[in-house]
Parts: sequence; structure tokens; C-alpha cells
Amino acid sequence: MTVSGDALVCDFGLSRIRHKIARTQTIIRQAGRPRFIAPEIYDAEDDFHTNEPGDIYSLAMTIYALGTGSLPFEEKNERAAIAAARRGERPLAYDSLGGLTTGNTKLLWSLIVKMWDQDPQLRPTASEVRDEILQSGLMSFIICAFCLLAKPDMTLTAQHSNAPQSIR
Repeated sequence: MTVSGDALVCDFGLSRIRHKIARTQTIIRQAGRPRFIAPEIYDAEDDFHTNEPGDIYSLAMTIYALGTGSLPFEEKNERAAIAAARRGERPLAYDSLGGLTTGNTKLLWSLIVKMWDQDPQLRPTASEVRDEILQSGLMSFIICAFCLLAKPDMTLTAQHSNAPQSIR
């Protein structure tokens, strides 16, 4: 998401790869990180389909991973992590996310909890997530976290960051 609030769409690893093995049959393979995939995707009886609520769940897991420096359900193996998510469990809460103040951590944590709700219909839309991030003043944190993901050896300083002092 840019500072002006424009959402930049990215693939959270939920893409479908089609591989034609015969003229009448196509296999759909699920790509991506299982820990970041919405539980309802695993419960679907038909083909693997992504949608906005599933992407919002994946974004919540991504923000969690960036803020904590840990994979969701890090203490579990992949199979156990998927089972936990399907049962409605979520990763453990942290007192601080990415060096944010206590107040900003609470704001971001509240948003994450809404975004990974077990009921996809109760998750906010992408526009609602954007608006809440903009209204809460957390945009700089989100942008800096994704920049660090892209270039982990980068050091944020006042010279090239408008980030709040708490994450410089």
C-alpha cells in the first residue's frame, strides 16, 4: 500500500498453476505457504478458489509475520499449523509488533484479529483494511515492513524514512 492509500496487489502464494496432462484433464496445483492460506480454502469441496476474504486472511498472516519476525504457528509443523487454523486457532499475540508503541500495537493487533476471523464473511474488505490503516496512522509501519521484506539488509534511518521514530 502506498502512502497515498493506493493498494498494490500481490500474490500471497495462493496462485493456481494449471498443468495440462491430457486433452480432457487439467490438474490444479495449489502454490504458496500453507500457514498463510485461509482455513476455508482447505475446507472447499470443489476446486481451489481464492477470493477477497481469503486474501485478507493471508494479508493478516503476512502482517503478523512481518511484525513478529516469526512464521504463523512457528511452534507447529505444517500439518499441525493447518489443522490449528481450521479449528479456529490463531498465532500467539505479541506485546509489540515491529517495534511499534503499545498503543499502535493494540491498533494493529485489533485489525489483524478482524482480518483472520474464522468466518470469511466477517473479515473486512480490502477497502476497509486500507481505510483503517490510513485512519490509524499505521501506513508508514506497513510500508517499511514490506520494504524490509524486499530488502532485509536495509537500515531505516531518518535520512530515508518517514517512519515513526519507534521503528527507525
